[in-house]
Amino acid sequence: MVVLNTTTVKPYTVYLGKSGYPADDAIMNSLRKVTDRIITLDASSLAKQAGSLQATNVVMLGALFGSGLLPVKVETVKQVILSRFKGKVGEINLKAFDLGYEYVQKALRKVAA
Repeated sequence: MVVLNTTTVKPYTVYLGKSGYPADDAIMNSLRKVTDRIITLDASSLAKQAGSLQATNVVMLGALFGSGLLPVKVETVKQVILSRFKGKVGEINLKAFDLGYEYVQKALRKVAA
């Protein structure tokens, strides 16, 4: 299974002209050669919805746990997030995690239906 953020973040070397970056179609075609289980989400938009673009990686973490493929309890991850991030930042990160988690859970329910 692949969970892919649709927001492109190109490496600095691309802007310097020292490297290239594949087109979205090329990325998807390559992924389809490996799996037909691809879930795309705009994690950056969900992070903004949670309260901070900086929470994009936490949205992706939630998406990963939403796949149900990890042997770690969601409650454990949330406790770790709150131990690392205090106050409002902790709340934003929990919301970001939940948005990613719920997005993938919903996508998987659609596939199963």
